[in-house]
Amino acid sequence: MRFAIVVSEWNTEITEALFTGAKDTFLKFGATESDIVRRDVPGSYELTLGAQLMAERKEFDAVI
Repeated sequence: MRFAIVVSEWNTEITEALFTGAKDTFLKFGATESDIVRRDVPGSYELTLGAQLMAERKEFDAVI
């Protein structure tokens, strides 16, 4: 399975911890580094558009 994780660049102290937690969980349950794609967006407002664009690519099984 392939996973996309959309991360806000705003408030990196929190968003980096959230990204790390999600990535570590995927790795813990059998995903590989190449199964996980990160997409950065400027702020929280852009998270939904970033997730939509990743989902429209149809190459991911889940978008977070």
